[in-house]
Amino acid sequence: MIARAWVAANYRQSAIAQEFVDLAVGHCGLDRQALCWELPFTKGGQALAHKISPAALLGSCDPVEMGEILAGKSREKL
Repeated sequence: MIARAWVAANYRQSAIAQEFVDLAVGHCGLDRQALCWELPFTKGGQALAHKISPAALLGSCDPVEMGEILAGKSREKL
């Protein structure tokens, strides 16, 4: 799950956040399309998430809870 990819205003629109995400994904051996993103987004953050992984799951909850939900456990079982 990507929680934050914050870049100072002076450095936005220069692909730095995308490079951060690529480094994290590469370090963890993940596929960019398998990422989950935490809400809420700024307008720029939403564009970044969509550019990096257009079909990604967008959610706002605890990462452990997100893992359980993705594993098929219903909210009632949590």
